[in-house]
Amino acid sequence: IEGRTYCLELDLGSLFSAGEGLGRSYRGIPSNRAIKRDLALMVGEEVRYADIQRIVLTTGRPELEEMELFDLYRGRQVEPGKKSLALSLWYRFSEQPPSEEDVSRIHQKIIQALGEKLGAEIR
Repeated sequence: IEGRTYCLELDLGSLFSAGEGLGRSYRGIPSNRAIKRDLALMVGEEVRYADIQRIVLTTGRPELEEMELFDLYRGRQVEPGKKSLALSLWYRFSEQPPSEEDVSRIHQKIIQALGEKLGAEIR
């Protein structure tokens, strides 16, 4: 053999078994449509988005599939010491197509939790 030679040996069994404890799981393609609701909140400047996110996700699970911050506003239309955040929330039910009543119930539960834990107000 002329030139450089390399050799590599992989134990794929060990590699695959090392990934078993990572908590990864497979989820099939959803059969029901998601319902999107927007939520505009007024909170104190000291409130962190991470705290809002944690409360929303833990309160809305398992039906709350995704959440996204799409607006942050500080200005004349907001009281001093406050900020306004706008979120998009996507709800999806695995068992049956979602009804407006089901989504509204969970949405209200999220609003109530944010008010109680962070003093958030609906804008």
